Amino acid sequence: MEKLLNKLIEKGWKPRWIPHLRNAYYTTKYVNFSKRTIFWLTFYEKSIRALVAKESWLWQFVCENNLNYSEDDSIYNVWLKHYAEDDHESPYTYASPVWYIIESALCDEDKLEEFLLSNIKVDD
Repeated sequence: MEKLLNKLIEKGWKPRWIPHLRNAYYTTKYVNFSKRTIFWLTFYEKSIRALVAKESWLWQFVCENNLNYSEDDSIYNVWLKHYAEDDHESPYTYASPVWYIIESALCDEDKLEEFLLSNIKVDD
């Protein structure tokens, strides 16, 4: 998880628009971000649940930069079948940040880390 978050920061993701982020390190429930200012380091602590919220811009960044894992869209198809009404086309696709925001909000806390790791790909 820590490796993934640091790769996203290197690519330009700024959780909740915090500028000048250096890196992230992950503890059991929280992610700590360090920010370098002119005179000192500042640390921000966020829960994993806060990282997947709309305000963190994680999924917007992932989808805009084509970092979403879409080789197997079976999870997406299950979601569509479950939530679509009367065979109407859903406005959301697996390339939509809204889909990931909703899906990660519905994800159990103990499965959230696995969901993030399996749905975000960052090429080296």
